[in-house]
Amino acid sequence: MLKIKTNLIMLILIVSVFSGCAVHYKVAQNNFKYQEGINVDLLNVQSSDGQSAWGGYALVPPRKHTLVRLTFQLTNTGNTDQVVDLTKIILLNTATKTKYPVAKIYQVAPVPIGARDDLKLKAGEQVKRVLMYVFPQKTVPDALQINEQAYVIAYKEG
Repeated sequence: MLKIKTNLIMLILIVSVFSGCAVHYKVAQNNFKYQEGINVDLLNVQSSDGQSAWGGYALVPPRKHTLVRLTFQLTNTGNTDQVVDLTKIILLNTATKTKYPVAKIYQVAPVPIGARDDLKLKAGEQVKRVLMYVFPQKTVPDALQINEQAYVIAYKEG
């Protein structure tokens, strides 16, 4: 009985240490153009003050920073196969005019799996990816830069 209580206490301690405060932002419809024939839809924005152990890779934000996880759906609307460089999707802080590059890329799956920077999309194919960024704490991600073009992120009110 003591061993079960000890294991339960250790589990609670580990979960509390490795989990931070997560904030889920309600996004409105956000459709962006990566390039001709490639559409990018922002589906989800979430920030977490703790570390991320997604995909067996520990990502720890520096002091006074948070991890921001953006979920995108990329669609090839063209008739030819195309390659999308996901590192060209940069998170912007418009107040400070600072650019935040992608820290890690994942496939959307029940168990997160790391993904390559270059995404090969066949004609008509649609794929989801999660991009992780390190961003200042207590700051709402407000813009993206995709291939040197800036876009404001639209959120739902309330």
